[in-house]
Amino acid sequence: LNSPLNNGLTPLVTAIKACQDDVALAILDKGASPTSDDLAEALKECSGACAKLLIGKMQPSDLQAKHGGDSLLRVALKAMASTKRNDVPLMKEVVDSLWSTNFVSWDEKDEDGNTILHLLAAACYYSSFKRSIRKFTNEQLTVKNNKGQDVYHAAEYSIAGTMPWNLASLGLSSMQEHLGFPENY
Repeated sequence: LNSPLNNGLTPLVTAIKACQDDVALAILDKGASPTSDDLAEALKECSGACAKLLIGKMQPSDLQAKHGGDSLLRVALKAMASTKRNDVPLMKEVVDSLWSTNFVSWDEKDEDGNTILHLLAAACYYSSFKRSIRKFTNEQLTVKNNKGQDVYHAAEYSIAGTMPWNLASLGLSSMQEHLGFPENY
């Protein structure tokens, strides 16, 4: 179960990349040993059900791994802000569960210059964002990322902030409305 297939990936990662959560869950039930790389793939695919199960089967120290320089928390928030946005309620639970093991600093920036506030805003995770911003100064809220966007503009121009009737402008079909985009308005 943990050996690579002909494609060079484990069966678990193959199922995750193919968006086959039911297969991934069956592989885990059969005894596959998940790694932080497996979790990162589930997070990138915005698979909340699979990510929750992986987190439950992993050691807390494994949850602190970095992927491409990003914490698993950042990987999850970036996925929620992408066109792969789905499983929003479960992904919010995943973000909440990763917070304690992955949060480092409000001022820490990723390679795109985004702070955690930029990522929360871009992911349209407003309840967490609202809880967080009460303690910030105007200076902290106006920090700009590499695109020149402050936190407000990161939310305004994010994919996750796209209104359902404008999904076609992103190359997405209106069939994808069930993926979490209606939560935006």
